[in-house]
Amino acid sequence: MLILNNIALDLKYDNYPKTGEMTWLSVDIDDHLHIQIYENKELELPILEKYSPKPGDVVYIGPGCNIPRIKLKDLMINNAIKSTTDFNKATHLFIDTKFSAIVTDSWFYLENSKNILEFFNLAKENELLESQELEYIQNLMKDCSDDESIGIPHQLANRISKKVDPIYSKARISPTGRGSVYNSNFKFIVAEYVDLYNFIQSNQDKLYNYKSLICHINSSDSITIDEKVFDQLSAMFNSNDADNHILAMEIMANSNYLDSLMYLEMLFCDHGHVINLVKTKRHVNFKSLTDFLGKYTNHLNSTNSHDIIQSLIDKGVVTLEKVHYVFEKYKNEFYAGSTHFKVKEVTLSDDLLKIVNENYVNTVQEDYVPEEREKVEEEKSDEFSWIE
Repeated sequence: MLILNNIALDLKYDNYPKTGEMTWLSVDIDDHLHIQIYENKELELPILEKYSPKPGDVVYIGPGCNIPRIKLKDLMINNAIKSTTDFNKATHLFIDTKFSAIVTDSWFYLENSKNILEFFNLAKENELLESQELEYIQNLMKDCSDDESIGIPHQLANRISKKVDPIYSKARISPTGRGSVYNSNFKFIVAEYVDLYNFIQSNQDKLYNYKSLICHINSSDSITIDEKVFDQLSAMFNSNDADNHILAMEIMANSNYLDSLMYLEMLFCDHGHVINLVKTKRHVNFKSLTDFLGKYTNHLNSTNSHDIIQSLIDKGVVTLEKVHYVFEKYKNEFYAGSTHFKVKEVTLSDDLLKIVNENYVNTVQEDYVPEEREKVEEEKSDEFSWIE
């Protein structure tokens, strides 16, 4: 692959295994194989985090979005909205904010355009490259300055920078002795999604985080996990029955995510080591839940008590009552004393106090009640002695 003018060209070549001499070189010039790229930066788009379904909405679910299709169908019917596979017809675009299915990345060495063009010209002279392919590259590079950096695959980097390929020696060009010392990570759009990417760029007012749709999928008719259900699910995870583990995870996946959020996070905190070993964690229903919570499928055993509070904050459902409940359950994880000192009272951080807008002081160490002890009076002596 050759990175040039925000295009990734499909570059193919081969060489003799023993000598390393190149046998052919090809650049595919079909437009549909071009892949737009960008270097060393993330996609930063104004993605909306909240969505309210309205009759007549036409939604497009982008690649990489884990949404159960059966539940999506119910949402469409209940709210008189439509889904489409043609993003051009959509009024709302729901996308994976990580662009994990659309964007991929790779490392390329950077070489100046002068040396790159020299290499392709020599390849043509040695009948390794077709004339129309060379003309196409020359046309793309016509506005490049000699020192403009172009990304090349590492297999070709030394050939070009050191000028060690036989095509150089045939042209009586001496090796330089230098190597490509600078490489860069390019993120680029997978070929089949180039049109979608362009549409996203020009329709940013339609962009929604697909997780804002999940809230409506598991809502009114879904089970809400309360303390009683939490205890039942905990008992299922504590059992040695694998079927119990699978069933408990199904209940979690089909719950009302927002109303059950505190207990869902507590289940991951307390039983993540079990959940992480269950194969059904990759099923679309459960994957929809873990995506909503921002958890990685291979690390479902990493949630801690602090993460529970942060999740409540991030999802906008934190209350003083929930904070107190989590604090009381995981009290020893939120503060620590030392050999000679103990924490007597705990309050919330300034940021959290502003969010709940209430004062909070939790006494974790009661006042010490001194023991009654007999006072021992010192005996006074009548003797007098000189100190010499």
